[in-house]
Amino acid sequence: MKRFGLVAIALLLQCPALFAQTVSVADLARRERTRLKEIGDRRATLVNYLVENSGARSTMEAVANSFMGKDMQLEQLPPETREALVGIGRDVFRPENLMPVFEQRFSSEMDDKTIEDVYRWYQTPLGMKVLEIEKANAGKTIAPGASVSAPRMQLIAQLEAETNSTEQSVTTLVKMTKEMLGRMLSWSGVPINRDAFLQGFEQGLRREAPDRLRPMILSGYATLYEPLSDAELDQYVQFLNTYSGDRFVRATWLAIQDTMAQGGRETGSRVGEALRTGTMKGGNGAN
Repeated sequence: MKRFGLVAIALLLQCPALFAQTVSVADLARRERTRLKEIGDRRATLVNYLVENSGARSTMEAVANSFMGKDMQLEQLPPETREALVGIGRDVFRPENLMPVFEQRFSSEMDDKTIEDVYRWYQTPLGMKVLEIEKANAGKTIAPGASVSAPRMQLIAQLEAETNSTEQSVTTLVKMTKEMLGRMLSWSGVPINRDAFLQGFEQGLRREAPDRLRPMILSGYATLYEPLSDAELDQYVQFLNTYSGDRFVRATWLAIQDTMAQGGRETGSRVGEALRTGTMKGGNGAN
């Protein structure tokens, strides 16, 4: 009996300590929730910084302004049809319409280490210089500049290889155009083997486009990064060759491709519906 009494007394004596421990655990839980929230807030802040400085918004603005403009050679179409096509393209590719698609895919492809590493790199003197160059020219057509030396062109070629720009550009074009043509065919009711047509289109584009695009990309890079010295350009290539640099490039391309595919899908649906109904109006249509 005495033994059980001592145990009971001992337990009672431990109660304040137990209460103190309970308060401490609760406090730790609150601190952990705060810490996780701060991590989440920081991640969201850094992702937003990288997205806003990616040039995606300017690129979409450029697409919205020229997607169905003079380069598409629509002069042979009736004025009302041409205006409707231009209106649909500009409306669909508005940044406020498609940026959420870019942001979602970009964020999902970036782990915390990559986000922190890329952000830190862009805070370095070279990173800020590269960012300034890229932001100043985002969405612009880069005209070919003066010829460059063989060693310099080798660095430009390494940059193109690290960013996989030619292949990824072709893939972006394929995804956007297939989505657009596929939706137009589905809505328009044109009697055609849709899958066979799209497959042939993709094969032709992948066969012909790389040889035409790569020289343009190399020339554009040579002009764009002309303000960088050879040493700076080499450091940039080295950064892109790291784990975080490579993942950053991959995330950016996947986000661009998702965005352009969505734009093509919406444009194709609206144009196809307009053709089917004979309205050719630029208002909101089915997605």
